[in-house]
Amino acid sequence: MVQTQLPVYDKLALTRAKAGVGCRYNESHFKTNPTADMTEPKTWMCLICGWIYDESAGAPDDGIAAGTPWAQVPMNWVCPECKARKEDFEMVQI
Repeated sequence: MVQTQLPVYDKLALTRAKAGVGCRYNESHFKTNPTADMTEPKTWMCLICGWIYDESAGAPDDGIAAGTPWAQVPMNWVCPECKARKEDFEMVQI
């Protein structure tokens, strides 16, 4: 049986793939528990007035249903207290 020699660039690509280098997704890019952040509701505070958005409660009076994650709150949504933009909120731990 004759073994075929891989071209140099194929050897390099194979070596890098085995090492996880240059791969778009490899284990080092994932947290130990990637679903932990997705299941726990978070709170966001307006840096202007201090109003708190709780993902589990939402803001039903302002059209945001309970359980709505911050990422799904529309970009044009504003703080119900001071009308600050969504960019003026920061995630806080309560």
